Amino acid sequence: MSEEITFDSESPGVVRLAGPLTIDTCTRLFHQMEHHRERGIAIDILDLGDVTRVDSAGLALLLEWQSRRTAEGGRLRMKNAPSGLIHLAKLGNAVDLLEVSGKETAE
Repeated sequence: MSEEITFDSESPGVVRLAGPLTIDTCTRLFHQMEHHRERGIAIDILDLGDVTRVDSAGLALLLEWQSRRTAEGGRLRMKNAPSGLIHLAKLGNAVDLLEVSGKETAE
């Protein structure tokens, strides 16, 4: 059974993700974000409160988005990060690279 992640642009600059943020969903999600970027729609906040699972591909995608947004002169903040994301970021020494708040402190 294939799981999907949903991408909901709930208000200007804010995107809510729901579902698994994994290797199986990252390609489609990357294209959705690129579509927004190409249309000149800046995304400043990612609400990750409904993300059910994160793997290393999901972490890599978030790091890529963070890097691109910074290169554009903006900031990408991630709120309501699941503890699994924070745990992965700690394991990969990437906590300081992500501007993330979640259910567990990143310290």
